Amino acid sequence: MTVAVRSIRQAKVRGKRVIIRVDMNVPFDHKGRIRDDFRIRESLATIRFVLRRGGSVFVLLHRGRPVGRDPKLSIIPIAERAAKILGVGVRVVSDLTRERPEKYQKMRVLFSENIRFFDGEEKDSPKFAKVLAGWGDLYVNDALAVSHRAAASIVAITKFLPSYTGLLLASEISALDRVLKNPRRPFVVILGGAKAETKIPYVALLLKKADELIPGGVILNTLWAGWGHETGKSVVEKSQFSNAKKLNRERRLLIPDDVSVLTGNIIKGPMRVIPLASVGRGDYILDLGPASVRKFAPILYKTRTVLWNGPLGNTDRVGGDRATRALAKILKRSRARIVVGGGDLEAALKKEKVVGSRVFVSTGGGAMLEYVAFGTLPGIEALKRE
Repeated sequence: MTVAVRSIRQAKVRGKRVIIRVDMNVPFDHKGRIRDDFRIRESLATIRFVLRRGGSVFVLLHRGRPVGRDPKLSIIPIAERAAKILGVGVRVVSDLTRERPEKYQKMRVLFSENIRFFDGEEKDSPKFAKVLAGWGDLYVNDALAVSHRAAASIVAITKFLPSYTGLLLASEISALDRVLKNPRRPFVVILGGAKAETKIPYVALLLKKADELIPGGVILNTLWAGWGHETGKSVVEKSQFSNAKKLNRERRLLIPDDVSVLTGNIIKGPMRVIPLASVGRGDYILDLGPASVRKFAPILYKTRTVLWNGPLGNTDRVGGDRATRALAKILKRSRARIVVGGGDLEAALKKEKVVGSRVFVSTGGGAMLEYVAFGTLPGIEALKRE
């Protein structure tokens, strides 16, 4: 029997404390300032929903990958930004394993300090999950981006409390299903960004659903290096070479013709455009080149569905966003439905005004790819009850 996932809209929240797992893991600049608050703003709908209906909230979230309790990865700046947007007072619980919920009974909005500061979180510890559950009456998962992980605040906690999907998670699942479970064709995947280890394992599965896949960023570097070619000083994920080799003869994998590289000093060195096959030991691949953009243009003009995860170049460096913005301009003139994942990519598409009803921006990265590949996630399965 298929078990439906319940929405927070079905729950009675008045007078209750609702534990909400969100993903507000936003990027910070070198001065410790929030660079883009997209994920914070997207995660506030469920919080507002509960508050309007007379409930209170205890928000669980993480920031980065801390080793132990790292003050540099405190969620306090995130909580402060959320409080400013919400227009309400917010308190941060420093250690939910030692403090008592009764102390904060009158506070309507509580945030836990970085949930990854606690050993039991990433171990999916039932003992730790029981402690988490003690802070509320209901549990809501509203974090697609981490729902592919078996963590205490995602999976184990559902064993102790009535559990529901949040408004954001429900909308993301609905949008991904509508666009991708029966996509209009041609269906093209564009896969870039810096996290090859969380994306390359899905390439073979995505190619079973898509007609073609365009790699960029560290994905491209790793594939190219894994096939035995020179990538110079470029970032590669050696752990993914074995997966790369399995894709070596995949014809639907569209490899760029040229790339922009920095030579010598990879921070201040001169930028030049060369064939991908001509990358030397002193080169750093910054972005795809103009010939590659011209190669992909007719394909993208004709496509009807695009799944795009991650920018094609290193957008943190000058000139590293040119190919991403060029493809965005092409898609703007196409008739494709576009599903986008990744904050940096969302910002680039906004610059080119690629917006509207045919564009859906997901907060998920690797989780979005896993959902498209498998049709579910551990965090979603955990919400299902007979």
